[in-house]
Amino acid sequence: MTTTRAKLIKIGVKVVRHACRVTIKLAEAAVPRRLFETIFCAFDGPRLPILAPRRSPLSNRILAQWIDERSRAGGLSNASFGEEVVTAVGPCTGDIIRLARTVFDLYAAHKTKDAIAVGIDAIALREWHDEFAARWHPLTATQRGVLRALAKGLQPQSARAIKLYHLNTAATAQTALKALIESQLVIRTDSGKPIIDNPFSRRWVNAFDSTIVS
Repeated sequence: MTTTRAKLIKIGVKVVRHACRVTIKLAEAAVPRRLFETIFCAFDGPRLPILAPRRSPLSNRILAQWIDERSRAGGLSNASFGEEVVTAVGPCTGDIIRLARTVFDLYAAHKTKDAIAVGIDAIALREWHDEFAARWHPLTATQRGVLRALAKGLQPQSARAIKLYHLNTAATAQTALKALIESQLVIRTDSGKPIIDNPFSRRWVNAFDSTIVS
């Protein structure tokens, strides 16, 4: 039973991170409330008090209000950073919760200046640096160039991206993009646009860009 519970929690965490369109209502209906809360609490990081939101599907406004409510419940009576967190790293709930906890910790330590940017850097450049570097090392030079272009908001097949990141041709960039999508480092939006959906991964790539570890 314990093993099954642990597996459910791990699966739940993956669902929260990757399935952006799975609503809180559906997740809560699938498991008991206490287990649902445990899934959210499985994330490492500062212990922002987490309780399952009571309304779903969650709009950005409702989720931001929920973060502020939980922050006040955790002792930050004047904190109001929920909207900034959601705007910075949404829409994936897992990313939002992770950043909210980090920002909560910064506020609790009275380090409120640029807390959103500092929190993103803490996660992307320190907490997850080794994981991102491990994913980066096996990539080809062209695949790395495609990621750099996407992190800057450029489409890899564009003339500018091809020139800046030495992608040779649009066909070469497309082949590299396909491999990145297959490895789930890149996704396509509903409109078909390729993006790096993990905001912390985007920040990591942007932070190093041409000087990134090889």
